[in-house]
Amino acid sequence: MVEKSTENTSIEDNSIDQLTGFYNISSFTDVAHEHILANPKSSFDCLAAYVANMDKLNSSEGRAVGDAVLSGIGNVLKEALPNAVGARLADKFFFIIDTKDRPTEVETLAILNKVRQITAGKDAYVQFADYRNFNKNLSTSTVCDRALLALSNIKDERTIWYIRYTDKLNQVKNREHVLESHFDRAISEGQFFPVLQPKFDAKHGRVVGAEALARWKDEHEMIFPIEFIPLFEKDGHITEIDEVIFRKVCQYQKDRDDRGLTPLPISVNISKRTILMKDAAFKYKSIVEEIGIPVELVPIELTAVFASGDEMTVDAINRFIGEGFEIHIDELSTKLTFFAHLDKIPITMVKMDKRIMDTFIGDSGKVIIKHIIQMAHELGIPIVAESVEYQEQVDFLRRNKCDAIQGYYFSKPVLIEEYEEMSIHGLKK
Repeated sequence: MVEKSTENTSIEDNSIDQLTGFYNISSFTDVAHEHILANPKSSFDCLAAYVANMDKLNSSEGRAVGDAVLSGIGNVLKEALPNAVGARLADKFFFIIDTKDRPTEVETLAILNKVRQITAGKDAYVQFADYRNFNKNLSTSTVCDRALLALSNIKDERTIWYIRYTDKLNQVKNREHVLESHFDRAISEGQFFPVLQPKFDAKHGRVVGAEALARWKDEHEMIFPIEFIPLFEKDGHITEIDEVIFRKVCQYQKDRDDRGLTPLPISVNISKRTILMKDAAFKYKSIVEEIGIPVELVPIELTAVFASGDEMTVDAINRFIGEGFEIHIDELSTKLTFFAHLDKIPITMVKMDKRIMDTFIGDSGKVIIKHIIQMAHELGIPIVAESVEYQEQVDFLRRNKCDAIQGYYFSKPVLIEEYEEMSIHGLKK
């Protein structure tokens, strides 16, 4: 039942996709609904397949190649799902499958391998989502939309080929919709603000600076970064948040200077989207000059993976360096080979993140941490250990001459007022 027989149907029958022989989407919803009603004792799954980058493939290799890819993938799916009701809509395939006919894990991997043979060496690749044992009272369109919703969570993630729809996923998407709808108001009302996690001199325990972290508080609740940062990185709003946090940190640094307080650098995390924006370095330097503080007081903090990127990324980072910004590298665990890039990006500080510090519990982990510190020092780069929580870690880092420590052992991220108190009077005993 995967396709409609064309024996007695003219080629102009617009209920059929002429490229693959599957139903078109409007006919599919009707036929799938009838199929479900005709099998009241069965449970059903919806499988969706998305052929990513088809526009790019059609542009680079021609429509004929793109059509051949879609047709080939359709043939693989037709063979693998002989009893399903299937449809194609542009670069997406949909199937309603009796649960008992769902492919096993081994069969699914075989389908994937056949599809990958078709897309090998091409821009296109395929991702799958399923919605298992769906409520048969839902319309076919709603069921397919939910499978697509699942697929949207792995869009542009070429290494992830499968995701399953769950009600929790739907809740997350609804929550994201609420956050996105409130974004403009949050910006205009100043609801985004920085908290500061202090950095302490490892030897003496004095505050030597901080890292700024974005927070969002509306009239009802505190919204934490795990919710809004990934969302706004995807939709592009992160560039506006970056600028808001950077401006507020610069303004605080100016305020400290006006009151004669000791200048201490506060690093600001800047997203990949912002760094790669045209004239971003010039824009951020202009903010510093407008507010009237030394550029050294607001280092830019980047992840090791991003900073180890392609030539365009390296050039963008070096434009910030050219404007006088210091570059701090975080999440070293994600790219321990970053040190090999120092000839391209002259950084001024590196951080051992939680993944590295979590290895501390084993002897081999202590050796790794010790040698990372030594390597940074031999390269003339100060090093910070973050996510430090225990006295034993502090003692070890001090013995091995780590330069600074950041983590809950000394302080969680705090409001600017608390940070200022700490930076003037030290930690409360």
